[in-house]
Amino acid sequence: MKLNAKSYCFTLLWLMMVAVPAVAQFEVSPDHFDDNPSSSRQSDHSNSVTGLKLKIAEQKKLLSGYQDRLQQKSALMAKARQALGSSESTAARNGYLRQKSELRELRQSLAGPVRNAQLALARLERQQQALRALAGGRTASGSTAVALSAAK
Repeated sequence: MKLNAKSYCFTLLWLMMVAVPAVAQFEVSPDHFDDNPSSSRQSDHSNSVTGLKLKIAEQKKLLSGYQDRLQQKSALMAKARQALGSSESTAARNGYLRQKSELRELRQSLAGPVRNAQLALARLERQQQALRALAGGRTASGSTAVALSAAK
């Protein structure tokens, strides 16, 4: 039993000594950092700009779909109104009232989603403007640094 305890202690000591140079190398020259961090920031910036453009396009498409549905229903109501004007039948009147009621219900049901899409679109456009301003600031500071280094 004593032999096993000694061999475990020896093995543990040996493993620790083998690991010390690897830890020291990691501390002196870590190889997991990028050589050019500005390029990674630029790629992150371009990815976020592309993502924002896609989200903005998605919100605009969503709003356009809501508007199309409302316009189609309004067109149906206008046709029912024309039919009511040309004939004073009860069926035409009931059709017009039904279309009017359906249009009102559609407007009420889409009011929340339209408002949410408009708010999301406004938020995304503000983020896009902020990124543009940030990119403009980087470009200006980068050109200033280049001008200063050229002046030396």
